[in-house]
Amino acid sequence: MIITQNTLLSEIKTEFSAQFEGLKLAFFKHSHGYTESSSKRDILTEDGTIEKLNSISSPLTLNWEAHMTVAEVERNLEKHLGLHAQVFCKLGHTWIETSKTDDYTLEHQMARSKESQTAST
Repeated sequence: MIITQNTLLSEIKTEFSAQFEGLKLAFFKHSHGYTESSSKRDILTEDGTIEKLNSISSPLTLNWEAHMTVAEVERNLEKHLGLHAQVFCKLGHTWIETSKTDDYTLEHQMARSKESQTAST
């Protein structure tokens, strides 16, 4: 995904969810530690652009791979865009913050989501 100053947070979230079924991103005002959750009070609205949150000098490409861990995805977003992100996994009918499973790969998280969807039907 190519990120520019005018990229909306909602575009990043949509691209991520399209690539990784059963997973989604949320962005927050403050950072969190490894295996820590973020306060729901700090969640950012989807209508913000990168420019409003953090200046980037030139467009950059963000790539996510299924073998990456949740922690790697969150770290890359913070390192390259200054965005504090959390990955959420849909388990059954509920979106769960993956803070306690930061060491799981995106592929593993997707499998957990798929398995829970099958079990809840």
